[in-house]
Amino acid sequence: MFNIQKAFDCVPRRLLWQKLFDAGVSGRILRVIMDQYTDTRGVVQLGDLSTRKFQIDSGVVQGSILGPLLFNVFINSLILELEKSSAGKVTLRSGKRLNVIGYADDLVLLADSPADLQKLISICESWSRRNGLDFSPSKSKILVFHPNAQSKRSVFTLNNQTLESVPTFKYLGVTLDATGAVGPGLCYRTFFASSLSRAEKRLSAIRLLGAHKDGLRPTTAIRLYKLLVRPILEFGAQIIPFAPTQLVKLETFQCKALRSLLGLLKSVKAETVRLIAGVEPLECRFAYLKLAYFHRLRTSSKHVLK
Repeated sequence: MFNIQKAFDCVPRRLLWQKLFDAGVSGRILRVIMDQYTDTRGVVQLGDLSTRKFQIDSGVVQGSILGPLLFNVFINSLILELEKSSAGKVTLRSGKRLNVIGYADDLVLLADSPADLQKLISICESWSRRNGLDFSPSKSKILVFHPNAQSKRSVFTLNNQTLESVPTFKYLGVTLDATGAVGPGLCYRTFFASSLSRAEKRLSAIRLLGAHKDGLRPTTAIRLYKLLVRPILEFGAQIIPFAPTQLVKLETFQCKALRSLLGLLKSVKAETVRLIAGVEPLECRFAYLKLAYFHRLRTSSKHVLK
């Protein structure tokens, strides 16, 4: 996992305009974008005190709709350079070969050997020198799935600094474990346990709301479960392949939660609990989320899936 240091603030604007032009953006549209970044100034304010205005000559505006898009255009040349490289490239179930995943300024380099991973890192170093952005060695980590003796001895360097190998890493809210292969549930055990723990705490908060004299109406309790508890269990379900045993534990938790909120006995069957609550099994819910996500990818852009 590689992080670009102060990515949005350090984008060289002249080079960005050139990349936009090379991508086919020209004429009035390009001039409008450039005008938004002409003579930009900033002020630092601390309480009632503020500095004088100072010139800002680099970077794209964070928090804007256009800012992330401009950054994606800027970094796209690195993604293409990595994809064209023969280094790395793990094989997915579909047969597609992949060696990089990018989200904003966070990159994931994928390789099936230490040598190939170092080659990908070297490509990033070379690109950063040519494009005026620096990768942060302190925020970049190495995660080796199923580490063997050779991989444990391997040392990876970025900008002449040794990168730290970690047993777990959180990427986009999902914790990955080095001890498990990338498969159903194996490398998501820490994430799975954390999700259940957080859902249990959120459920306890709902129970506390209903602990007063009047309690919670069943419809209100179920609505709170769907709004506050179930989203924790659903996070990442569109892409995470949970193991069958994990799905059973999740469904057991859901039924236990619904029984508690509705005041049902433990002997009431899971099917009856879900029917009363109007809640589908989590496995079916996850399947729906996967289909909805795939449909959104298919319809959002003709360039997303080929």
